[in-house]
Amino acid sequence: MKNKRILITGASGFIGTHLTKYLLEKNYELELTFCRNKINKEFKKYTNQISLDLKRDEDLKNIPKNIKAVFHLANFAPIDDSHNNFRETFNINSFGTLKLLETCRNKGVQKFINSSSISVYGACRKGKISERHLPKPDSYYGISKLMGELYCERFNKLSKLSVISLRYSSVYGAGQKPNTVLPIFINNALKNKKIEIHGKGTKTQDFVYIKDVLDANYLALHSNKSGPFNIASGKGTNVMNLAILIKKYFSSGKSEILLNNKRQGDNTNYYFNISKARKNLGYKVRYPIKKGLCDYKKTCSPVLPIDRVL
Repeated sequence: MKNKRILITGASGFIGTHLTKYLLEKNYELELTFCRNKINKEFKKYTNQISLDLKRDEDLKNIPKNIKAVFHLANFAPIDDSHNNFRETFNINSFGTLKLLETCRNKGVQKFINSSSISVYGACRKGKISERHLPKPDSYYGISKLMGELYCERFNKLSKLSVISLRYSSVYGAGQKPNTVLPIFINNALKNKKIEIHGKGTKTQDFVYIKDVLDANYLALHSNKSGPFNIASGKGTNVMNLAILIKKYFSSGKSEILLNNKRQGDNTNYYFNISKARKNLGYKVRYPIKKGLCDYKKTCSPVLPIDRVL
């Protein structure tokens, strides 16, 4: 890509922060967007930063011309899937994506990399899930991300804007939100506290390390492919094995693993087929779960409780 000027929406988020560092190391000129004028001081010296609230049409005018590619990471993921949050969810993830696509088309952007989610498949998943599986989201969030994907496919078909959607599975790494299973386990292990598992520990997830996600985004930037792609590890890890690995790598050995049968976990057992991304994008998993956890440990420190994180 000759013009290396790139815009990243949602640059203050977990993946956005890592992607910014990744692209700066490759000497890209970056425009970062932040909601409510939140300036990232770490990147202020090396990037241009603009305010962008996808609900505000006037903010979209702030996007400069001569942008060759956009990584769309701006996202609203409600803590609970209630009616209280559905308007915000759709206004940002669905209609916000649509308005951003229109703006990019009008400003001559060539490439649009949309960050989507495996939530578009729904919770009733078992076995190995490929892009051929019919999306059946069962949450407002999943529906909103699927709508965003469909808008992307429409623009890819009817305009000169090349669009691709990356469906992330459970992304982990330094800086991720502390209220999910992996950082909760790690935080307890670092403090030599008990690692509590709800249910029998048989729930299986597909965890993908942040560095593999960054590679996938870079490959998508230089690909002429379109449509959705699973970005995952291609392997399932059940909660019990995850707890054992985290105890091994992050605890001094004093952490105990306890099963709490009074609080039942769900019985999902799935992982994702990544052959399409491997074949069409050249995607490779460089960090399977053990290697990913070892790399994570290099920069890991105890995570603040969720009520301490602002």
